[in-house]
Amino acid sequence: MSRNLLFVGAAFLGLSVVPAQAHDYRVKSIRISAPWSRATAAAGASAVGYVTMTNDGSTPDRLTGASCPAAESTVLHSETRQNGILRMRPVDGIDIAPGQTVKLTPGGLHLMLMGTKQRLAKGSTITCTLTFQNAGPVEIELAVRAAGATEPLMGPMDMN
Repeated sequence: MSRNLLFVGAAFLGLSVVPAQAHDYRVKSIRISAPWSRATAAAGASAVGYVTMTNDGSTPDRLTGASCPAAESTVLHSETRQNGILRMRPVDGIDIAPGQTVKLTPGGLHLMLMGTKQRLAKGSTITCTLTFQNAGPVEIELAVRAAGATEPLMGPMDMN
């Protein structure tokens, strides 16, 4: 009962009861939204980066690279499962057709941050630069979610 009153009261006052969303970014016709990563246990571990990219323009573009100073290197990666075997492979770019949205998600395309320079703590952010063939570079911040998070905005929630 008191929990319901909390949500009703927050809604009445115009307060948000959903965790803060990461910022959206734009470089020319490319819109980037929901950038996030997962917490790591220690420095030196590999980490991941996920974003949603939309091409609002009339010409194709391509994500050609990424750089995150929090890691020794950042690689565009794909993750596939074939015959029960998980395979991760680098990709040389990610095409984004006009009007298309491409999501970098767990179990699919993603940024692979190799050799993190520090532990990535839940609640922190990671600065990265995404480079597009036509639109050029754009600096974004990945919001670090819980280690086991599977969704960009709602990782495992602690309601205490």
